[in-house]
Amino acid sequence: MLNINRIMVTGRITRNPETRSLASGTMVANFGIAVNRNYQSGSGEWKEETIFLDIEAWGRLAERAMDTSRFYKGRPVYVEGRLKIDEWERDGVKRQTVRINADNISVFDVPKAGARDDAPVGGEAENPFARNTTPYSGRQQADTPLPTPGVSPSAKPSDGLDWGKSAGSNPPSTENDIPF
Repeated sequence: MLNINRIMVTGRITRNPETRSLASGTMVANFGIAVNRNYQSGSGEWKEETIFLDIEAWGRLAERAMDTSRFYKGRPVYVEGRLKIDEWERDGVKRQTVRINADNISVFDVPKAGARDDAPVGGEAENPFARNTTPYSGRQQADTPLPTPGVSPSAKPSDGLDWGKSAGSNPPSTENDIPF
């Protein structure tokens, strides 16, 4: 049987990371994030649902989380890790909570409306961890082609064939170019 315990979420930090050092010298950081979900109800009304998650980071990740210039309340963050259940007893009542034990944490900025794609986001152009993440909405205008990463829109094929012939003419044959 295959067992998988993996979670990937993006959200906003809800409380600044609290870090502590264990007697062994290992650092531990705890913070929370809020993950939003927008959905349309059966009546067609748009609603928003928010889930609050506790995050636990150990070692070098915890040390990185101590950087308050990058990890602070309200900052968007990506967290990848595994689910972990903590159980304890208080006043004779058993309690438990589920938290994410982080393996990877990345902070990022969300571009402001109207910002240029090539402009530095949040003044962090020199930060190797900062990412310009523009979400893809899944909707594209019918007459607008999708951009090819790393290729300028004016680039032409470099195979030497003339693909710009009119619709009535036959394009050159490429049957012998296929390697199988």
